[in-house]
Amino acid sequence: MVFWEAKSGRCYRTIQYPDSHVNRLEITPDKRFLAAAGNPHIRLFDVNSNSPQPVTSCDSHTANVMAVGFQCDGNWMYSGSEDGTVKIWDLRSPGCQREYESRAAVNTVVLHPNQTELISGDQNGNIRVWDLTANSCSCELVPEVDTAVRSLTVMWDGSLVVAANNHGTCYVWRLLRGNQLMTDTFSNVFFHLNFVNLTGHQRWLLLIPRQDSGPCQLAKTLGCIKVIIRQLCVVHSMTEQSLLHVKP
Repeated sequence: MVFWEAKSGRCYRTIQYPDSHVNRLEITPDKRFLAAAGNPHIRLFDVNSNSPQPVTSCDSHTANVMAVGFQCDGNWMYSGSEDGTVKIWDLRSPGCQREYESRAAVNTVVLHPNQTELISGDQNGNIRVWDLTANSCSCELVPEVDTAVRSLTVMWDGSLVVAANNHGTCYVWRLLRGNQLMTDTFSNVFFHLNFVNLTGHQRWLLLIPRQDSGPCQLAKTLGCIKVIIRQLCVVHSMTEQSLLHVKP
């Protein structure tokens, strides 16, 4: 793991992670600790220390940890793994406090801005909403059966949920009145997507195709991103609770 100074591009710190490869990195909200998700461990390192040793380790998963993140106050951490579970870890006490069974390898997990719901996407194409207050799954979506969901992101106000899958399809859900969901699909233009995210001002959608997409596919991806950006801007500014159907 390499720390880079953004302004100068200088590498100022390197931490060896000999246990496995690193699948995901996340920094705590107070910028004090770095969580590294590997196989099957999660290690937390002190960002401001020169020590190469982790300050704590979370070892309850039994396969690759693909997702990790923190509650807004940094009191607890969540994770998702290829062992088919979503877990919650209280950083103030040892061990895993909660576990949810997805019944398929979990590729991505995000925390809703309300801080009381986790949304996971798995290898079988399921998107599940985990209600932390009720301690149960409150909603399940299957946009494409047996098509792995690779990445999820939620708008800062919770009004939009975006998912990208293995077929290169990008789905957008908008919360309507009465807690109904309306969906829009941006189809067959992104090939294999590894990451999707809404930027800070929520008017841009960041999409990262798989590394082996190739130059032709990548060029098509970049062209289609412009189409989706325009449509998302329209969706975001609409006063009606509806979405457009976009055919690239």
